[in-house]
Amino acid sequence: MTKMLQLSENLYPIDEVIGTFIQCLVSRAEIEETIFWLWELLYSSPDIADGLICIYKMFYSTNNCNIGRFISRKVNEYKKTNDNRLLADIVVNLRNIEPNFLSYMVNYYGTVYQYPTSIYKSKTWMEPYPQNMKNVFGSLMAHDYKNLGYYLAQSLTINGYDKTYIALSDFGMSLGINIDDGIDLELRTKDMIDLSSFVSRIITAGNRSPRSHFLRCDKSLVEEIDNHFTKKSEKYYLKLTERRLYATHPIVPPGDYGRYSVENLTKSCGYSWEYYAYESVEWNKRFRAYKGEQNHEKKSIDWPDDNYLEEFYEDDNAMDFDEQPSETQIKSLHDIYVCQTAEEWINKMQEIRLTKSVGEMKI
Repeated sequence: MTKMLQLSENLYPIDEVIGTFIQCLVSRAEIEETIFWLWELLYSSPDIADGLICIYKMFYSTNNCNIGRFISRKVNEYKKTNDNRLLADIVVNLRNIEPNFLSYMVNYYGTVYQYPTSIYKSKTWMEPYPQNMKNVFGSLMAHDYKNLGYYLAQSLTINGYDKTYIALSDFGMSLGINIDDGIDLELRTKDMIDLSSFVSRIITAGNRSPRSHFLRCDKSLVEEIDNHFTKKSEKYYLKLTERRLYATHPIVPPGDYGRYSVENLTKSCGYSWEYYAYESVEWNKRFRAYKGEQNHEKKSIDWPDDNYLEEFYEDDNAMDFDEQPSETQIKSLHDIYVCQTAEEWINKMQEIRLTKSVGEMKI
């Protein structure tokens, strides 16, 4: 089923913001744009730090486990201090290293595959392992990431995370491979994302990237983006135009997108933006401060009385989506192309990254 539409801090569909942010990382977009989308998510989505861990596991942990320990340290510090620069540090370093899409592919096929296309023979050495792990090991040894995704998801359901993880760890050690991806135990998600990260490290054993020299995000860039997201609008009726610096990307990963859950995206954003932005983290705080509640039938916000409504909008909360210039609106209303498969999306991202790398080469 298509997900419900949710709008972000600056009224972009939140799922398209997530897709755009990931694509900025793996295609190595300009750092200013990448940090802008990070801040959009910080203001819109809960647990963004945990989201960065998931992105690392799907796109970078396969051959960059040393940065996993760096990420764990930064996330733990962030959870104590709420210092956004710590998450910006993670983003700067992920953007700087080469992605590997194998873990993402395994996780993807663990989600979309309804039936396996291969069944593997059981061997004597597999007997001590939990039920159905023979197919996990068989697809692992065949480097069959599609069936591996299916069988991992099946093992997660039948055997549970702990038993599946222990079996994978033991199998890895028998090959001289440590499947640890560098993330602290308390930060593990204990789901398919974790397991996909582990098996991708087994498949690519010995193919590790050089250790990175960790970077810090420029302090002035953090201060600039902080100010951009917190300053009062100079012209309240153009607040959205002032805030929107970039358009979401027109190509998005395979998935179900919220824009398809509404009859007309333009009307939903123009006349019901408050309703669809209600669950966004900072908007939720603002609505609740003035006792605004969602009216699901009317797709609007109910207020105790007109005084609360007026005070809410006078507190720099008037976005007036439908009154913005067309170039502002189109930054989220443009058509999107949803890639049909993980392979199609990966090919497009690699082309973008290669084009950017060639463009940066100096003769």
